[in-house]
Amino acid sequence: MAKAKKVLSTVLVALFTVFTVLSYVPAQTTKAAAGPTKITIVAKPQAEYKVGDRVIVKFNSAPYKGKVQYRAFLWKVGVGKVKELYPGYSKDYFYKAVCPGTSTFTIDVLYVTEPGTYEIVVGVKASGAKASTAKYVNVGRFVVKAKEEAKVEIKELVNPADVTVDEGAVATLPATVKAVMTDGTEKEVAVKWDAVDTTKAGEYTVNGTVEGTTLKPAVKVTVKAVAPTATVSAVGVKKLEVKFNKAVDDTKAKFEVKKDSILVNTEKVEFAADKKSAVITMATNLTKGEYTVSVSGLTETAISVKVTVDDVKVAKINILSTKAPRLSGNDKRALVSYEVLNQYGEKMTGQTISWTISTGKSVYNENTIDGTFEIEAAGTSDFIPGQIVYITGVHAASATVVNAQVEIALEAQANEVLFKGVYDTTNLKLVDLPAGFTDNRYVLLFQVKDQYGNIMSSPNLSKLVFTSNNPLFVSSDTANGAFAVSSDVTLDGATYKAVALKAGSSVNNGGTVTIQAISSVTGKISTYTVEAKALAAVKTFTMSAPSKMIAETEKVEIPFTAVDQYGNAVTKYSQLNGNVTLSPLYNGTGTSGLKFEEQNDGTAKLYYYAPATGASDNVDLPVYLTSIVTNGGNFSSLMVSVKEKARPTTIVGLDSTKSTYIAKGNYVDIEAADLIIQDQYGRTMTDSAVNAWVDAASENSIVVESTSTNSAFQVLLNNSDSVTQVISTTNSAVRIFAENNTNKTETIKFTLATGDNGANPVTVSTKSIVFTKVSKSEYVSFEVADFGKMYNNGNASAATPSTHNKTVKVYGVLANGTKVLLPAADYSLALTTSKLTTSGSIIVDVTSGGYAAADFVDNLGNAKDVKTTVIVTVNGDSGEALQILEKELVVSNEALKVATVTLDEDLVADGKAVINPTTGGVIDANKLKSVIYEVKDQYGVDFTENPVIIITNLVKVDGSTFTVTNNGTNSVSIANATMGDKFTATFKYASGLTVKVDFTVGLTQ
Repeated sequence: MAKAKKVLSTVLVALFTVFTVLSYVPAQTTKAAAGPTKITIVAKPQAEYKVGDRVIVKFNSAPYKGKVQYRAFLWKVGVGKVKELYPGYSKDYFYKAVCPGTSTFTIDVLYVTEPGTYEIVVGVKASGAKASTAKYVNVGRFVVKAKEEAKVEIKELVNPADVTVDEGAVATLPATVKAVMTDGTEKEVAVKWDAVDTTKAGEYTVNGTVEGTTLKPAVKVTVKAVAPTATVSAVGVKKLEVKFNKAVDDTKAKFEVKKDSILVNTEKVEFAADKKSAVITMATNLTKGEYTVSVSGLTETAISVKVTVDDVKVAKINILSTKAPRLSGNDKRALVSYEVLNQYGEKMTGQTISWTISTGKSVYNENTIDGTFEIEAAGTSDFIPGQIVYITGVHAASATVVNAQVEIALEAQANEVLFKGVYDTTNLKLVDLPAGFTDNRYVLLFQVKDQYGNIMSSPNLSKLVFTSNNPLFVSSDTANGAFAVSSDVTLDGATYKAVALKAGSSVNNGGTVTIQAISSVTGKISTYTVEAKALAAVKTFTMSAPSKMIAETEKVEIPFTAVDQYGNAVTKYSQLNGNVTLSPLYNGTGTSGLKFEEQNDGTAKLYYYAPATGASDNVDLPVYLTSIVTNGGNFSSLMVSVKEKARPTTIVGLDSTKSTYIAKGNYVDIEAADLIIQDQYGRTMTDSAVNAWVDAASENSIVVESTSTNSAFQVLLNNSDSVTQVISTTNSAVRIFAENNTNKTETIKFTLATGDNGANPVTVSTKSIVFTKVSKSEYVSFEVADFGKMYNNGNASAATPSTHNKTVKVYGVLANGTKVLLPAADYSLALTTSKLTTSGSIIVDVTSGGYAAADFVDNLGNAKDVKTTVIVTVNGDSGEALQILEKELVVSNEALKVATVTLDEDLVADGKAVINPTTGGVIDANKLKSVIYEVKDQYGVDFTENPVIIITNLVKVDGSTFTVTNNGTNSVSIANATMGDKFTATFKYASGLTVKVDFTVGLTQ
């Protein structure tokens, strides 16, 4: 019985538990059980978790005043209860141990292992109460998602090793870099590097991009400087291409081409965009032999490269179409088109080809320029469209053969126009048609194709109708010459038809125009579009105050800013003169006003010429200057003040070339221009201005006055000594002579005066200059200037010309290092040879018993120089020797030749000069040689030789017809030189010395 009770009790407990659990149904499907909620939620679970995350929920049961017990289980929506959260309390029906109801209870033992939607269900009862009294509540629903595996990403990129590359070469960078991953592993990943510029030497950091990360690797690239080198090859019948190992400065590169040491004229040099190559176009065809190209200006010594060239030859013959159209009005004949190419792929004309035709007939009317010939049907029959004819052509000299077949077709008709472009008949080149173009200069080039695609050599142009859709720019008035047929033009071996372009009524405004060519036979329309911006025109013109003051009769530059309608600066004389009205306007000598003056580069400068009167010492002359832009009326004004005419007012010093230390018995000559003179405005006057002032008739002079009657110096004028002397012309000079007395220094006054007699000195114009006489006892040493090599004619019976005498210069050296030239009387000369002699301070050849030619030849017959010693004895006042100096003199018999050429630094800067042609653009040899300041032989003596002049590197501006005659001779001449033309003149002397000057043509004078 007891056993039966025990079993029954167990069953009842189990049933109670089941019914208790089943009494909970999710709230969203069933109404909650009746009665008050006993559980208060303090912290719900979060909305979403990952598998394996810890789930926490907090609550209390404050309505219970005493102890309570909790039961909690995990409920999976759509499945049911998953597990009890406190399975260890099964004996208490899974109720947690007793705790106060008012205390917060935390469930933090839940770890969900499967994805899904879950709820935590909590039941509560009073401690000791039956389980059936428990109240159940859902304390939180949440979603559990599958846990993603941790993504392995790039954590760090390791920069590769530095890379070194030669300048101009391609830098080879690594294709991959090492990546350190977030899981600690390493691997190589692909990298794309930024562009590397190796055109300039230096150190550069180049960044890379790796897919999948924002991290960027970097590599240090060192570009090593390398000297430019070059290769050369023939690329055309008149063209040589020079390729460099790196980009070069095209503004510095100068090219010279020679064949067997003979200079070859070049037409132009064109650099590629990357500056790594240049094509030289010769003036004539290349011929068989070796060519040497020298490139100077890029390295210390010119780059020299050679190429061997063959004569131009036939390399290929092509039949240009498979169709041979019958001739108009002659069905027995058909036309065949062909081309002949040289080894460079260029078209050749005038070649003799032996043709064999399968009809058995000869070819007729062959045109070796256009590349056409006629074939004739066999016998007396006509050609039938579709008939096949076989053709063989042989060029015997090159053994070049072509075999082809053509199909006879119906007569050719003008069908399509292939436009080449606009051709400038003045400059003989293709150009963009400019706004403002003039009639009779520009033509439109084209070729005509027939319906079979053949280029027609003699199309019927009357079958083509040309029109313009913008007659304001390009006229379509054929009655007045628009699209009139012009002469054919040949470019690069191809012949083009041409029609004239006539300016429209508003040609200066430019615009867009489409020119149509319509075939009246087939109706096919061909088009060519031209765009041109309107001519730039001055829109605004503003004058600014001059940077310098201006006095009467002077001119001063007036700065200005001119801007066109596009916002670009306008500087050209041609665009300003006549388009800006100036007031007052300068009208010529003796007037005042504003004037545009054209410069050698075609730009304009604006000058104001001041009037000769109107100002005084105390009152300036105000002048109001205005400008008005002719088109638009933009106005500018400027007030300038003209001061009284400048005049010398103060002598401030002596030119540095004149020494104030003078050896006893020696002298210095002083002219007006040797004095530094300022005008009343503190401006130093030029030598020419001083000379002009002194030379003014009976007006001005300079008084030179000795301050002592017992002076150290004589003041001489025309060998006449006087305390006061007057310099009244530029041809007169005073001589300050150091007398033979004990006085050491003397102050000599120089004063400006009006009147040639110096009677009216200018107040405060005097400059006192102290001259110091140097006695022999004051010198600490003496020295002899270098002689240089002396020339001798090698004729013992005839003296060498006096031009090659040697003047000895002896200096006394003071303690402060100052060198003072001694007079010849202070020393004597002796030679260790009798084959030369002396005359005062000059070494001269003897008239007999001098050097013979044999003296200048050694035992082996080789030329040699002769050496002798010059003995200089510096004498004291009593005739005693103060010092004896010996100096070696080298005497040579080498024939006179040009050794040095000095260019006029006022005309030539950095080897560049502007040259002004005379009327007709004429530049003769004398004008070219005007840049040469002096020519000396190897002995330092002036030498006269008429050099050969070679004109090269000609670059002509638009419209120029620059021509050279007698090039490579000493009578070279240039005609039609136009401002802006550029060329190089090489002056070559018999000695082999050459001098180059890069000329730019300036204004015609």
